[in-house]
Amino acid sequence: MITYIRTVSLGGYDKRETMAMIEALNTRICRMYEELEKKARGRVFDVPPWIPMAMPGRANRNGFDESDTDQLISELQSCLAELEKELLS
Repeated sequence: MITYIRTVSLGGYDKRETMAMIEALNTRICRMYEELEKKARGRVFDVPPWIPMAMPGRANRNGFDESDTDQLISELQSCLAELEKELLS
């Protein structure tokens, strides 16, 4: 699991767009955990809607490393898929 994202001096992903995407994914993960807790207690729950997201734009310089960012986003999306599968089972 990736614990930080390196920066690069030339290119990379736009930092603001990257952080916004990571925040959106983390928010959805938290929401999924809340819904799983409701399910475990026998209460009514729902699956949070999926909001399509585009990859962050490219930065001319001082962006986030693309490899690190791609890996982190992939890990967050895998976590979401597992949580949704658990919620729907």
